[in-house]
Amino acid sequence: MDVAFRLCAKVIEEWFKEKAPNDLGLFIMDDFTNKDTKNDIQNAFHRMRRKVDSSPSVRGPLGHILDDMYFGSSKLSIGIQENVYHTAKSHYGVGADGRA
Repeated sequence: MDVAFRLCAKVIEEWFKEKAPNDLGLFIMDDFTNKDTKNDIQNAFHRMRRKVDSSPSVRGPLGHILDDMYFGSSKLSIGIQENVYHTAKSHYGVGADGRA
């Protein structure tokens, strides 16, 4: 899980560098019932996204990602999912597959 997360996070960061260099993103993930899996992902995230404690901000390899992740139930976050989709589509021309 750690490797898969880091690979995906790297691709997302590259997208920001190319398509939205002045923007920041937030990782929103479906919550896990398996706490070990959730902890593995959080640990991988925090290894890649350091806590900002300097000026200018030094965020580590995930320079365009905010400093924490949100885990929530996909059943309870339909509004968030729809908003993110429509914002990405209208602002960046991104479709459901993440491609322009």
